[in-house]
Amino acid sequence: MTSPEESTATSINQRRHDLDALRGFAMLLGIVLHAGMSFLPGIKPIWGVEDIHSSTSFSLMNHIIHGWRMQLFFFISGFFTMMLWRKRGSKALFVHRVKRIFIPLLLAMATVTPCWWVAQGYVRGNDKQRAELTNATRFADQGPVEKSNHPEHLANAAIQDDNEINPWASIFTDDAITLQFYLENGGDKNQIDPSSGSSLLHAACFYGKLETAAVLINAKADRKAKNKDGLTPMDLLSSDWETTKWIGSLTGIELEQEKVQSGRKGIAELFATANDHAPDEPNAVSETNAVSETQEHGETEGFSTREDYSSIQKSGLEIDLFTAVISDNLDDIETYLDRGGEVNLVDPSNGSSPLHAACFFGKASAAEALINAGAKLDAKNNDGQMPHELLFADWGITQTIAGLLKIQVDAQDIELGRKQIARIISERTGKPPIVLPDLSDQAANAPGPFLQFLRYFPVFNHLWFLWFLCWFVILFIPMCEMARAIGWSGNSPSWIHSSFRYALLIPATAIPQFFMARMPNAFGPDTSVAILPPASIFIYYLIFFFAGSIYFNSQSEHRASIFKVSALMMLSLITFAGGLMLISPSTPNQRIIFSLLQSAYAWFMTFGMIGIFSYCFSKERYWARYLSDSSYWLYLAHLPLVLLLQDAVEDWVAPPALKFSLVTVSTTCILLLSYHLLVRNTWIGVILNGRRYPKQSS
Repeated sequence: MTSPEESTATSINQRRHDLDALRGFAMLLGIVLHAGMSFLPGIKPIWGVEDIHSSTSFSLMNHIIHGWRMQLFFFISGFFTMMLWRKRGSKALFVHRVKRIFIPLLLAMATVTPCWWVAQGYVRGNDKQRAELTNATRFADQGPVEKSNHPEHLANAAIQDDNEINPWASIFTDDAITLQFYLENGGDKNQIDPSSGSSLLHAACFYGKLETAAVLINAKADRKAKNKDGLTPMDLLSSDWETTKWIGSLTGIELEQEKVQSGRKGIAELFATANDHAPDEPNAVSETNAVSETQEHGETEGFSTREDYSSIQKSGLEIDLFTAVISDNLDDIETYLDRGGEVNLVDPSNGSSPLHAACFFGKASAAEALINAGAKLDAKNNDGQMPHELLFADWGITQTIAGLLKIQVDAQDIELGRKQIARIISERTGKPPIVLPDLSDQAANAPGPFLQFLRYFPVFNHLWFLWFLCWFVILFIPMCEMARAIGWSGNSPSWIHSSFRYALLIPATAIPQFFMARMPNAFGPDTSVAILPPASIFIYYLIFFFAGSIYFNSQSEHRASIFKVSALMMLSLITFAGGLMLISPSTPNQRIIFSLLQSAYAWFMTFGMIGIFSYCFSKERYWARYLSDSSYWLYLAHLPLVLLLQDAVEDWVAPPALKFSLVTVSTTCILLLSYHLLVRNTWIGVILNGRRYPKQSS
């Protein structure tokens, strides 16, 4: 009978083909995950590309993969790290990891990362060009076509199918002619953007596009439609300039404050006129006379001379309430409220109300005026926070957001203002006074610019896992040497190979998971692409790495039964479904359960996938080994290519599943070809995987 020590020695020298294949599979899933990013609703500000067919189905796919992929990868990395340490020792392990991890990280940061930045700049700039050139290219066959206020000029245009028209591009360029043609050929006047719930009329109002707004109003577009923030098109006319400019920059739209404001005033006039006249009456507003009047008299002048401007004045639309609150301009706030302005206005970019802004910036006078006017104390922003919860915002967050808005802030002033607001809220609600943190001390001890750079600047992008592995190995070597010095036998604990492991590992990872997935609809762990990651993220993945290292033992050669593997996959499905039911938890107890379910899903999938691959890839298969070897290169190099391909198919009128598959397959094939020709048997291949040799003929 073979002793455990002999079995262990044997296992050290055996290559785990199943775990090799599984590690490569986890790497390649990264391409699938990123190929689906452009199809997530509302992803454009973060990713740079959002497909016209974005769908929540891809959000589900993202959750399914992200909930376990990198956890499994770190677990297997810990396994192979222990294998190498047991076989070669600490010094050889350190040298090996420098060659295979640290050097590829530096090379990728010097090559792939700049390519990613260039690709980002290209796709964001391409959005602007696409909006400007969309209509010009449509009429190329007929030569230049001058704009006209008469849609009949489109009769001889090159457009043969109204499906070619992107009405959103018409809004952004204020192209009333093309939009009118789109509507006359059956286009949906109430088309909705799935990411925000906004209609075409919402967009025209927000960006102050008077001509296209006139077309939509005349076409009886729904003026009472509400977006996901509960705002109507009319509500967006009072959006503050900073928010407007910021959203415009994210979507690649250049805006001028004067034009946006005058356009909004003109749209407000159209709304007022449309309210005074039924749409079917002869005096009803039309896109032609509205635009011509604006062009002849100027938007501001023509608007201010109309009798019904007084009704617009009463709504206080000429006052930006958010600006008045942030500047603590009590006169403007009272004027706005006296004229009937909406006190519970919502900022469409983050769902915050004016009272949220007053609490965050410590504007006590503004907050008191808003509360007296009936501002909702229980209103929630997009992060589920009520106004009083923003009184607890730390100095780092306060300073960062103030910097983005170009607002000068003083910690002592904000602290005093917040304390006054806390007293006001306490008096109104009858609840005990809110005890706030000392913001002045936080400001005094705030990290300098260099430390902020280390914590927040996105240095690594998708290469962050290599940076984590560098740190994990640095921690691993001295810990193993100390364990050996005190007499550690080298065998892993028995619990890691039994079902009892879940009772220990799930709660252990649920603790750091509790502090992650805080954004709405987030599932699974967060990632950190900065030099100094948050402790919760670092500890979370460290647990998986060390669990994988102690899993390395002769017992890990044992193949789980089909029953156990099936049970694990079933438990994975149950915990995943339970986690989705509790996504975006609103109470601490819900968050605890949510964290436990997310952690359970990760562990069940980790051991379930190990079991599946132990059956399918226990013996070496050349194609599986080839893909496993290539997966490192494919993952390092894929991101810029994925982004460019997503941008190329973004506006295609084709099923999203087809475009997603095209991006995934094209990226994989192109990079596999580059691996075979440029990497596998070159110095790059030596750095990534060790020396490679051509396949030997049998």
